Amino acid sequence: MGKRIDDVKGSLDKRIDDLKSSMEKRFDDQKSLMDKRFKNMKDYVKSEFKRVEERIDRLEIPIARK
Repeated sequence: MGKRIDDVKGSLDKRIDDLKSSMEKRFDDQKSLMDKRFKNMKDYVKSEFKRVEERIDRLEIPIARK
């Protein structure tokens, strides 16, 4: 009977390790995806600020001449 319990324990340990590995991979994949999305958002915000600054510069030039 002890052998059977050891077999079940070994099988259960393997399944738990497999689940742990699977979950770690999923979390790593999600982290990579979020990192990419945050980088894209950061790049977008930078480009929008640059665009707004350029528009403000174009508005300031005629005002400064008057």
